Amino acid sequence: MTDWQGCQRGEVWQVQFNPSLRSEGKDEHPAVILSIDQLNRSRMPLTTIIPFTSAVPRYEGMLNVRVEPDASNGLTKISWAQPHMIRAVNRELRLVRRRGALAEADFARIQEAVRDVLGL
Repeated sequence: MTDWQGCQRGEVWQVQFNPSLRSEGKDEHPAVILSIDQLNRSRMPLTTIIPFTSAVPRYEGMLNVRVEPDASNGLTKISWAQPHMIRAVNRELRLVRRRGALAEADFARIQEAVRDVLGL
């Protein structure tokens, strides 16, 4: 069993997206935790995540934020965060294992893209 109760904002976790519907992400992929830690530690079972993909996008920008792999973030290949795919997931059912944590600069770029996508 994973220590999903200890997930923190800015961490990268392996997430199980199955079952999924139509154009939703599927299978297991890394994702970054977006929820504030107060919510991540609460009794509410949900946390908000931004999934990553390793599929090279047609263009980079607010829909595809490039993150280089390193020992700290636990990514194994160049990946793109997909802020337009933001979703809440059940921590106990969906979080498989902690992979690492994003560098502040990478997480800041993803947060900026989330604000752009949501019009905040």
